[in-house]
Amino acid sequence: MDIYTINLTALLGLCGALFYTQKSQSQSQAAPVAKPTDKNSKTQKQTPSSSSQWPFLTVYTLVMASDWLQGPFLYPLYHDEHGLAPSLISTLFTTGFLSGAASGSVIGSLADRHGRKAACLFFCGAYGLSCVLTTLGATPLLFAGRILGGLGTSLLFSVFESWMVTDFHAKRKGLGGGDLSRTFGLMSTLNSVVAILSGVGSEWLVSASGTRKAPFAASVVLLIAAAGIIATQWVST
Repeated sequence: MDIYTINLTALLGLCGALFYTQKSQSQSQAAPVAKPTDKNSKTQKQTPSSSSQWPFLTVYTLVMASDWLQGPFLYPLYHDEHGLAPSLISTLFTTGFLSGAASGSVIGSLADRHGRKAACLFFCGAYGLSCVLTTLGATPLLFAGRILGGLGTSLLFSVFESWMVTDFHAKRKGLGGGDLSRTFGLMSTLNSVVAILSGVGSEWLVSASGTRKAPFAASVVLLIAAAGIIATQWVST
């Protein structure tokens, strides 16, 4: 193995060991739970399963991977395959940034009004459509894709964490051994690992397919999978 693979494997193993150690310490330091009465025993027996955050972490991994997969190939796709002029490419990027800035000021209130689960599902649809439009060569469609991409970025870095925190408190997951600080730490670790693996995966997809559109198609697949989990396993908040 080359030095890159060795370092990546070692760091992944270290992260896994640290996560397991923190989980064990959290469980050993947890306060003892009183013996349930007949009236509430059924509710308390359901606490461990209801406190699991793996449905959220799975979705979080998928949506972050969908973002990391396409990022490195956006400019090459515009320049090399679509043949766009650098001035037009800069305008497209600016459009995406402005869309993200404009939508960021209203995303929170809209998610509160219509539901965070619905906002996460809307992200999957909007970002997936952005990926599709980005692979098309028509200039109006490319601008539409950048507008949706900016909107999706604002949603990605707001509504998912908002849903998780709201669901954590609504289900009182802290009583079942849940820990928000550990969840956020795990999210940061997952995001870093996903960024590395997505970079390797996107390079392989481009090499295997011969087109820079392949990572965008893979992103759509990941978003469909994420939307399926959200629709079937998340509760409305």
